[in-house]
Amino acid sequence: YTFTVRNRASLYWYHPHLHGQVNDQVFRGMAGMISIKGGTEEVKSLRKFRDRQIGLSLAQFTPDGSSLINPNDQNDPTATTLVNGRTDQQIDMRPGDVERWRIANMSNEGFIKVQLQGHKMWIVGEDGNPTRVAIESKMIVIPPGSRFEVLVRAKNKGTFKLKQLPYNEGFTSFPAQDLLTLNVSGSSVPAKQIPRRLNDFKDLSDAKVATKRTWRLSFGPDSAPQFEALINGKQFSPDRIDTVAKLGGVEEWTFINETTEMHP
Repeated sequence: YTFTVRNRASLYWYHPHLHGQVNDQVFRGMAGMISIKGGTEEVKSLRKFRDRQIGLSLAQFTPDGSSLINPNDQNDPTATTLVNGRTDQQIDMRPGDVERWRIANMSNEGFIKVQLQGHKMWIVGEDGNPTRVAIESKMIVIPPGSRFEVLVRAKNKGTFKLKQLPYNEGFTSFPAQDLLTLNVSGSSVPAKQIPRRLNDFKDLSDAKVATKRTWRLSFGPDSAPQFEALINGKQFSPDRIDTVAKLGGVEEWTFINETTEMHP
């Protein structure tokens, strides 16, 4: 496959997308991260920070530990969340230092709620897009396929855990576990300032809306083990065009999730 790298410096991920096989292949680890840098759209104020790539994925093995279970038998409350394919990752920082952690949820279905002990995080990017300002946050919920870029400032010396907190997304519960260890030691470094304003966007809040559309997401039937995913009551078909939009026009889209499950 050949892809053209666009002028969108950010964090992305890739995986096979053969219809009917995505869940199986992604659960077994067929995914990776793509970090694009440079270009005129890169946020220049973030270049001074060291980058850390943190790829999250789910894994669950057979009782004897010999192989991954079949995704159809997946039991998320007992699954392990891996960090870059491992369970024992360590990060070393010095007091006062600031790094950009680029976190990708490459799991097949995990909603991962993260919190860094004793620290705040500043969100500076989400799903390949920079934020307008650095958003201070104590915890972040990362849906499957989503990416968050956060600034982390090491505070006092000590050992801290990046924790996965318990989370129920309406269909499945995900357990608490430690994801990685942050070791803060050594002499302090001059504290780097967290940039406040990062980017400017065209504000469409006052634009003339030409078309309003509503998209209702549902399952049919909602409680069956095998169900259909529907948009406005229709299952996907590559042979059908559902809507046509005018290039350059402003539309207002409303998404309504009618299922019991959160979904990205």
